[in-house]
Amino acid sequence: MTSIRQIAELAGVSTATVSRVLNGDGAGVRQATRQKVLAAVARIQQNVQVKPRILATVLPDLANPYFVHVARGIEDEAHKHGYGIILGNMDRSLQKTERFLDFIREHNIKKVILAGGGVIDHAFRQFWAGFAAKAKTVLIGRHNVDLPTVRIDEVAGASEAVKYLIKLGHSRIAMVCGPSTSVAALDRLEGYMSALFTHNIPYSSELIFEGDFSAKSGYFAGKRLLSLANRPTGVYCSCDMMAMGLLRAAKEAGVS
Repeated sequence: MTSIRQIAELAGVSTATVSRVLNGDGAGVRQATRQKVLAAVARIQQNVQVKPRILATVLPDLANPYFVHVARGIEDEAHKHGYGIILGNMDRSLQKTERFLDFIREHNIKKVILAGGGVIDHAFRQFWAGFAAKAKTVLIGRHNVDLPTVRIDEVAGASEAVKYLIKLGHSRIAMVCGPSTSVAALDRLEGYMSALFTHNIPYSSELIFEGDFSAKSGYFAGKRLLSLANRPTGVYCSCDMMAMGLLRAAKEAGVS
């Protein structure tokens, strides 16, 4: 809400003068001063009108159902506070992200959420650190950028998943990782390795497949793992989409 003090500061007059003009009692106020006050009011109103109540959300990949759920949660909470949201699907591309954030700046949007784990890229970190100086920015996942972040312990989560397989009696456990440029993927790989180490299970490089968080990469990982003479008895996939692709490969191979 605009205050009399704001108008007075912008017009360069006293609050009492602003009050007299706005209340219709212009006695003792010169016409030029009155015009300055009215111009200040119009300017502030214009700024208020163009200030959008919009929250921009940057998502890595809307083909992944996980990020659809993230977007829905953001939209639900934004709606409670009178904000609309715009979504940018970045396809994990820094160039596409830069173009979307140019759009955000052009439309004077000052609140941004970046979802999805960050990448091991100096340019990426520099870019976001610079952008956050101009807009309030909150991150979802670990990004190696010193900004407010909502995240889980990816290492502990992955370790618990692998320990569950070990508890079921598995010792030859494969992993379908995300890309080596992804902070989240590296954290999950660390959790996998930690669980094996804790239970004295030897690491085997032939049981690790690097995917790209897509179902297609999970499918090819499944084909490769099932082609091994000594197949794994358990597999930890670092995301649901890759797990779905792996299950398809298993079904095609007649593996329950």
